[in-house]
Amino acid sequence: MTFTAGVLKGEYWLKVDGQTVAHETIDRKFSLKKGSWSKSVKVSPGGHTVSFELATDIVDIKSHHEERAEFASGETRSLQISISRFKKEIEFEWN
Repeated sequence: MTFTAGVLKGEYWLKVDGQTVAHETIDRKFSLKKGSWSKSVKVSPGGHTVSFELATDIVDIKSHHEERAEFASGETRSLQISISRFKKEIEFEWN
C-alpha cells in the first residue's frame, strides 16, 4: 500500500476485514510536494474487504473508502491510495 497526499497533520488507518493492519500519525512540515507513506501487508488468499480511513487536523477532513478485493495464493498486489484534489475523496488504484 502506498498513500500519497498533501496532508500535513492527521492520521490514517488501513484495515483488512475490519482489522487494523497499518496506522500512522502524519506530522510533516509545509511543502508544495505531496507526502508519501508505504506499508507492506500480508493477506491470506481469498476475498477481503480493504478499507482506508483518514482524519486530518488542519483542514478537518474525515474520509473513508472501502472495496472488496480478491487475492490469489502467491499473488502480490499493489494498492495506490490518493485523495482527489477538489472533492477530497479517497481513491483506490489496484495494480
